[in-house]
Order: sequence, then C-alpha cells, then structure tokens
Amino acid sequence: MTWADIVRLVDQHPRLAVGQSQIAAAREGVRAAGAAPNPTLEASVGHGRATEGSASRVEWGLALNIPLGWIAQRRARIDAAEAEVDVATAEAKALRREVLVQLGALFWNVGYDQARVDALAVLSGQTSGLARAVGIRVQKGEARPLELPRVEVEREKVAGEREAARISLEARQAQLAVWLGAPPGKRVTAAGDLTASPTPLDLE
Repeated sequence: MTWADIVRLVDQHPRLAVGQSQIAAAREGVRAAGAAPNPTLEASVGHGRATEGSASRVEWGLALNIPLGWIAQRRARIDAAEAEVDVATAEAKALRREVLVQLGALFWNVGYDQARVDALAVLSGQTSGLARAVGIRVQKGEARPLELPRVEVEREKVAGEREAARISLEARQAQLAVWLGAPPGKRVTAAGDLTASPTPLDLE
C-alpha cells in the first residue's frame, strides 16, 4: 500500500466513525434545541356538593398547559447546541490527525524495516560468499587459519541482525494490518520512496 492509499482508507477507521457519530448527534441536538416543547393536558374528575342543600354531581375538569418560557431560552439553547457541534467537529479533526500521525509512523517504519531486511539479505549473501572464499584460501594455505573464524563470526552477526529485522518487520506489518482492518493472514507492505520525506501536516 502507498501512503495515499492509507489516507483514503483512514476515514473508515472505527475511532473516526465514532467522531462522525458524535457530530451527527450534536447536529440533532441543535434541531432539538429549536423545537417547541410539547403541551400538557390534564384531566380531573371529582364529586361536587352544593354549598346549600343536598344536591351533588360529578365535576369534570380539563387543563391545557402550553409552556412559553422556551421562547426566551430558545436562542441561547440553539447557540449552545451549535457550539457543541463545533466542539465535536474540532475533536473529530484532531482525532483524524492523531490517527494519521500514528498510521504514518507505522507506515514509514514498515518501509524502513523492509529496506533494512533487503539490505541485510544482500549483506548476508556477500558475507557468506566471503566466508567461502576465505575457507578456500585457508585450505590452500594462502590465509591464516585465524581468518576463517573471524569471518564466520561476522557472518553469524549479520544473520542475527537480519533475523531481528525480519521479526521487527513482521510485527509492524501485523500492527499496521490491524489498524487498517486487513483480513486475517494478510500482510501489508509499504510502497513508498524512503529517500523522500513525507509531507508534514499543516500548522492548523
């Protein structure tokens, strides 16, 4: 994958999806802040008696309450809800940049480890060839016997560095694959020019 591929995929990251959901929820909060509250209807029933005499009857009562206080508070509530949208948007942008920084570090480290493994593979082959050449020279008496162990030690040292680099590469590739949501068993390789520095994020 190239860095451009990762930038295109970053918006599918679960953490960024949460940020978009928070923005959507804040926008719904603006709509709710501007909505009129529901009126309330109260009903009552009772047995009424006349103040004079023995007459009585069932009394019914209905009351409709329409709150008007929201009219004075409506603008302030909408402003507060819109500010929540701005906060959620800013947090989502900051989170996207944070994810890009983490993915960028992983991507370029994978690219570096790939180049390191390739370079150590070439060096390992050259060291092995040198060890064979020295062994032949020692057999012919053209070199001191001490030279062969020295070359063998160097060959083993390069082989150890190559194995350590391979393990580091596989670990970082697996980490990058998890970040990108790659299918299990798939390996992510970085395709990029290590001689060119990645473009830094703008100051804003």
